[in-house]
Amino acid sequence: MGRVILDSSVLIAFYDDQDAHYSSVHRQFEAQVDQYEISALTITEVLTAPLARASSNREKFLEAVTGGIQAVHPVTEEIGVLAGSVRVATGLKTPDAIISATATLAGATLWTLDKKLAKAHKGAVLIK
Repeated sequence: MGRVILDSSVLIAFYDDQDAHYSSVHRQFEAQVDQYEISALTITEVLTAPLARASSNREKFLEAVTGGIQAVHPVTEEIGVLAGSVRVATGLKTPDAIISATATLAGATLWTLDKKLAKAHKGAVLIK
């Protein structure tokens, strides 16, 4: 399959065995993928809840989130400009527009649990 940008929703479900999508996300990870990547914004979204519960474990949580990730894309000016265009064209919220723009500029497939994001991002894989 190549390179995949993971939406925050996918990683949140991956680490939460109580999440309704936990099993389907784990099945999706059995697909042939060469490289998993995320936006730096994804780190913020994924770590918010765990850090609220136990901020002293920051490094442990960060390592868990990024352990199997081969690239973390910074939010650059180019991504910001494209994300603005994505927002105008699709009505996505800023975090989703940034992740969509990141996948586009990286030339990677986007995996998400978010129906609106999957519909707005051409070629996205909606995990059900």
